[in-house]
Amino acid sequence: MMKIDKAILDTDKVICRNISRFDASERGLLSQNILSQLRNFVEYIADKIYSSIGLSIFSKGLPLNLLLKILFF
Repeated sequence: MMKIDKAILDTDKVICRNISRFDASERGLLSQNILSQLRNFVEYIADKIYSSIGLSIFSKGLPLNLLLKILFF
């Protein structure tokens, strides 16, 4: 399995684990964790898209906002 695929699957597991533990007592902390992992998930998906066409933005350390500008503007 490619590194990016493993990163996507690992991030998915972390998100699912946080959602399954979600309760009122730790709602703030779990929400922050979920949002942080969702950002990672989106970045990995974008990197997979770019690597499938022969480019890898994140391996060069470029930020997500630059990727979005490239994709949508």
